[in-house]
This record gives sequence, structure tokens and C-alpha cells, in this order.
Amino acid sequence: MQKMNTNKRGFCLFFVYSAEIFFNFLHLLDEKAVMIYHYTV
Repeated sequence: MQKMNTNKRGFCLFFVYSAEIFFNFLHLLDEKAVMIYHYTV
């Protein structure tokens, strides 16, 4: 039972970490898109 709990916690940490990277990536794309938009318009 203890092993399953640590496994679950590890998965949650991994999920949060992935979500953070994903949002950072989206933010970066957004900034680039805005820059490109400003340069083209």
C-alpha cells in the first residue's frame, strides 16, 4: 500500500511538472506570435 502511495505522488508531481512546462511553452509561443504579428503588421 505504501509503495502505491509514493507512486501516485510521483505521478502527480510529474503531471504538475509537465503542465508547468506546457504552459511555459504556450506562453513562449504566444510571445513569439505577438512579436511576429507586430513585425508583419
